[in-house]
Amino acid sequence: MDLQDYQIKRRQYDLCTLAAHMGTLSKARVLTTQRLTAEFCVRYLLIPDKYDSDDEVTVGEILKCQPHISKQELMDAQEIESNRQESKRQAT
Repeated sequence: MDLQDYQIKRRQYDLCTLAAHMGTLSKARVLTTQRLTAEFCVRYLLIPDKYDSDDEVTVGEILKCQPHISKQELMDAQEIESNRQESKRQAT
């Protein structure tokens, strides 16, 4: 059974569970209801078109909704993810 937006308003879910259900969840709802890591935000919220989702999330929104994440931490996570994606492309 897929996790739905109304369910994540009621409780916190672990990041693995959220990641597994990002195809059915609103990025904005995940951002505003769950405690996330910088890595999760980059991988599942910022990368365009990764999931069939109409809602776009910005760096500013992440920093506002996840105050425990610093701008530097988010930038570092973006660089790491970019390098990971590049390595993946080169391997294929």
